[in-house]
Amino acid sequence: MDEAASWYARLNASDCSDADRRDFMMWRNTDPRNDRAWQSIASASDGLEDLANNSVIAQMIREAHSMPPVSSLEQQFDSHDERGSNEEEEESLAPPKPLLRYAMAAAFVLTMGLGAATVWKSMEQQAPEQVRLAENAHYATAVGESRSITLADGSKVTLDTNSAIEVPHWGKQRVVYLTKGQAYFEVAKDKLHPFVVKSEGKSVEALGTAFTVRAGLDNYDVALLEGRVKVNLGMAGARDTILNAGDTLSLSGKTIAIRHKYADKAADWIDGRLTFDAMPLGQIVEEMNRYSARKIVLQGTALQTKPFSGTFRSNGSDELVQALSAYGIAHVAMSDDQKLVLKAN
Repeated sequence: MDEAASWYARLNASDCSDADRRDFMMWRNTDPRNDRAWQSIASASDGLEDLANNSVIAQMIREAHSMPPVSSLEQQFDSHDERGSNEEEEESLAPPKPLLRYAMAAAFVLTMGLGAATVWKSMEQQAPEQVRLAENAHYATAVGESRSITLADGSKVTLDTNSAIEVPHWGKQRVVYLTKGQAYFEVAKDKLHPFVVKSEGKSVEALGTAFTVRAGLDNYDVALLEGRVKVNLGMAGARDTILNAGDTLSLSGKTIAIRHKYADKAADWIDGRLTFDAMPLGQIVEEMNRYSARKIVLQGTALQTKPFSGTFRSNGSDELVQALSAYGIAHVAMSDDQKLVLKAN
């Protein structure tokens, strides 16, 4: 922690050089403990900077600045000690109230640190729910895996197969970056700190809600189960879109589609199911393949475009193959550990 504090001072010095910054990055990346120590220092700094904007403390500092130099006050005390004192003189030579107030504020912040800053802000705002600093972290799942995470504010995230999020330190907003795949967010209420999910220039701002976001190479999907969200697609000329419970929004290329009362089906993956409604088999297979290391391969354009409906377990590729065989749509042409090839009947 001492090293992290030294680096903080060095990086904020007026003569900090590029070489210093390179050395810092080398130090930070050498050992995970160094990075954790740095994150703690940075978090504390952010909290104290916020506290410095507190109107009460700012007034204390302004009043303290109007006081005589400390040296002149020390001379007054020295002179007083040399000639003796009585109760009246002690009262007249007591440090003025502005200086006392400034000293109290400085001692309060410096001795209690970030914990005191959080308490101070909580007392001033009188808000029972305060956002806590999120830990700068990365969460990911492998193919066929799902994972649930509880964030610092109590919000819950469920990661779908082959998905990842980045959680930076939080400030005025609770930001989560969905870097790939799909995730379900159950957002803890906090009107003072909006919850925003960002991905490749797009964002979803929760208005006290539960929703899923999927970020693919060529598509972007939002399904809203509860509450309301504001979606910004990051496209020139496009307005923010407000979704209500049950709505889904899909972006494919530059085509935007909004469906009502469909969110439950779109979010079936949370319960380990996938629902398809008259969807081309090519898209169905692409979705099923996300959950399995053994991939289904369709032969022929006719099979790729044939519409099909059904609900299957997310890890149930064999169920899909059996259904296609039972309906006389396709049969297994070849199978090994890596792939399963289907051919139209």
